[in-house]
Parts: sequence; structure tokens; C-alpha cells
Amino acid sequence: GCYIIGENFINDIVIHPDFQNRGYGSLILRHCLRFMRKEKGVFDIYLRVARSNEGAKRLYERNGFRVISHFAEHTYQG
Repeated sequence: GCYIIGENFINDIVIHPDFQNRGYGSLILRHCLRFMRKEKGVFDIYLRVARSNEGAKRLYERNGFRVISHFAEHTYQG
């Protein structure tokens, strides 16, 4: 798995499907938060999750995140 961060935003956390629901998401999220706080000095951290991504929403809520707004989902095909 891995994470991608911006200034004070977690842009993405990715866990290979074969390893999801085994605690790796929480482990990587904790590492990401620790890195942002200690190495970057960022304490006001945000992220976005698609409304349909129930697994990710559970992960973030279990780890102390709370919903502050909603956004619409869009899927495009070219």
C-alpha cells in the first residue's frame, strides 16, 4: 500500500485488494498522519472519499476522521 499527500490533504491511500480488511489501511493511515504531523508540521489534515466508497469511509471514521461536507460523484468514460 501507499499514500499520496499534498499540503494538508491526504490525496489517496491505496491498499492492494488482496490485503484489504487486514488492518493495513489503518497502519498506513497512522504512518501518513504521523509523517504529516512530525515531518511536515501539519496538524489540520483533510481528505476526500467518494460517497460510494463505504470501506474507505469506515477506515477513516475508525481512525478519528469525521464528515464535514459532501460532494457529488461523477464517473466519465472516454
